Amino acid sequence: MAFKGKYLIIITIVFIMIGSTAAQSYNYANLLDSLKSIRQTTPSSVSSLNISIKKNFQVTSLSTVFKEPFWIKEEIFGTVVSSPTLTDLNNDGELEIIILTDNNLIYILDKNGNFLPDWGAPYAKSVPQLTSKSGFAPCPVSMDVAGDQDLEILCPTFGGLVYCWFLDGSEVPGFPINLNGSIIASPAVGDIDGDNQKEIVIGNWQGELFALEKNGSICPGFPFKTNNDEKIMVSPAVGNLDSDIAEEIVFGAYDNNIYALKGNGSLMPGWPQNTSNYIRSSPALIDFDNDGVKEIMIGSFDRNLYLFNVNGSHYNHWPWTHTSSIYNSPIIGDINQDGYYDAVIQPSNTTLYCFTDIRNSNNLQWNITFQEGISGNAIITDINGDFYPEIIAVSNIGNVVVHDWNGTQILRKEISDKGIDAPPVIADIDNDHYLEMIFTTRGESQGPDIAEIICYKLEIFGFMPWPEFRGGKSRIGMPADEDRDRLSNHEENILGSNPLVNDTDGDTINDWLEVYKYALDPTIPDYDADYDKDGLTNLDEVDVYLTDPTNSDTDGDSLSDGDEVNRWSTNPLEKDTDGDFLPDDFEISYENTNPNEIDTYEDMDEDNLTNIEEFNQGTSPDNPDTDGDGLLDGDEVKLYLTDPLVADADKDSDGDGLTNVEEIEEYGTDPIDADTDGDGYTDYEEVQKGSDPLDSSSKPFPMWVLAPIIVGSVIVISVSGFFIIRWFKKKQQKEV
Repeated sequence: MAFKGKYLIIITIVFIMIGSTAAQSYNYANLLDSLKSIRQTTPSSVSSLNISIKKNFQVTSLSTVFKEPFWIKEEIFGTVVSSPTLTDLNNDGELEIIILTDNNLIYILDKNGNFLPDWGAPYAKSVPQLTSKSGFAPCPVSMDVAGDQDLEILCPTFGGLVYCWFLDGSEVPGFPINLNGSIIASPAVGDIDGDNQKEIVIGNWQGELFALEKNGSICPGFPFKTNNDEKIMVSPAVGNLDSDIAEEIVFGAYDNNIYALKGNGSLMPGWPQNTSNYIRSSPALIDFDNDGVKEIMIGSFDRNLYLFNVNGSHYNHWPWTHTSSIYNSPIIGDINQDGYYDAVIQPSNTTLYCFTDIRNSNNLQWNITFQEGISGNAIITDINGDFYPEIIAVSNIGNVVVHDWNGTQILRKEISDKGIDAPPVIADIDNDHYLEMIFTTRGESQGPDIAEIICYKLEIFGFMPWPEFRGGKSRIGMPADEDRDRLSNHEENILGSNPLVNDTDGDTINDWLEVYKYALDPTIPDYDADYDKDGLTNLDEVDVYLTDPTNSDTDGDSLSDGDEVNRWSTNPLEKDTDGDFLPDDFEISYENTNPNEIDTYEDMDEDNLTNIEEFNQGTSPDNPDTDGDGLLDGDEVKLYLTDPLVADADKDSDGDGLTNVEEIEEYGTDPIDADTDGDGYTDYEEVQKGSDPLDSSSKPFPMWVLAPIIVGSVIVISVSGFFIIRWFKKKQQKEV
């Protein structure tokens, strides 16, 4: 059977799947429940992964989401100077919030905004020269430094020391480490030597790039020095740029150079690349063209946004030149959901530019000019449940400004009148499978220097391509999706899938496709599963028949998708396969109709009703007298004005004493007008009294006229009879 047209179905993922373990089932079911905002609607474009994305379904109102904070913490001394770090320090499945202020204090809060002991309760941890005098400070990172299976807190300082603490506030042995230089850029964490252990990469103002082992020792080949010891002001990026298992390091410096290093501190072939001005933009390492090899995007004060191939050559059509210096870093995500990564760049703190066709051109998709100065880099996450990520920025006057995927502003709202200096961060901090957004504020310019930590609970769990500074807690300049399966690491942790393996269950379908396309469980091999029990596997529903694998009756015609395909050969996407205005479920119910043939105006039962008329009337196209009252269905509808579904052959619609059938068949009168000719006498009266019910001039005699005539006639007849009888009697006497 050939379907009419091409249809794209986006699945509604709101069902509970049976996992291989109870824990997997719980996690998977709750994730799917949290994705309840996805709805089946009008088809859109298909990405390179053949994923259908929908635009026109109900989304969460951001004005409602940001109406009231979930909680506010107001006991933060000083201005918060860097984006919060969210991490699970005590292995309870919930995230802690690490905050740095310009008063050289570190706070740690739990999911409810309560201080952790020794990290704000009763006092925050004071760290000498934590921030610069101008308030710059690196973001801390968390990693298992001590090898105890717990995460420790690693924090560089402007004073050049790198601290590492256990959760109880005590220092990890071997720390702090003195790197003999000022540090304001956040470290990045990655496996640069391929030993399956992550190293710490960090630069300083003295032009030195360090790579540290977990125990604090300096890796062989480091520190790497820039030309003339020019300062390193920004975070490096760490990612795999070649075919080995070790990750490479990319960073820019004030010597105008962009460097790409191997894990042993040596330069990669084709590097460094020189720009004509210094660099304060952190690079992003992204495979923009889906060829399996990452490209390098970075901005420079020479006004160019560069895109390099791994060998140092310029990517085709790039760089893009702005009218002023570019000192912010690119942020990355598939903004328009076409299957390719896009880039958003803030050349300055008042403008935002979006590129969505990077592999083919450096043409802008859209750009924005803000009403106020934007603090730090924006972040990218779907926060309204429309299946497209939004671009979220905060301003120095305390507003959050949200734009949708095509650059339309959808929210501008004040979060705090104290102003905001650091980008927000988004995550599911309380493990309820809904996202929270954490904002941090300045201290007050007058009065007590007290900042606020403000938490808003979002009503969805959406895409999180770049939900925090530098893309994720490792600060490596890549989206937090280590196995590149398009599920974020955080989503994979909730699902129970492996964030390092793109096909966790080994069933040849990558994890993202299992969840968002096929509605399968990525933790168990279930490629042949039929979760809606309609007789079609999920894969066949999506790839072959384009039906919804979570709905057994995709087109809502009361026929299961499997029956339509295997039994009736009808289209499971169309309620009316043959387009004859007769629904499939109606046509298969009768012998005289065919769901695959146009038979709208056939009248196989010869009852004077066509099939479409029978459908509209609710009568049977197989039975000429559906109600068995001796009248044809068509005659009942068109002639007698009776109900073809009710045995009502003796119906008298106008209540004149004549049935509809008698009026039409015998007298020709109107069955819905008791006085057809309008002469003041009902049709029944005229019939009974001998006048013509169709002629207004033919009327029954009134009694006051008829009575004397009748009486006179009786008298005449009586008198005449009397005389006739006398005459007969006289005649008889004469004869005698």
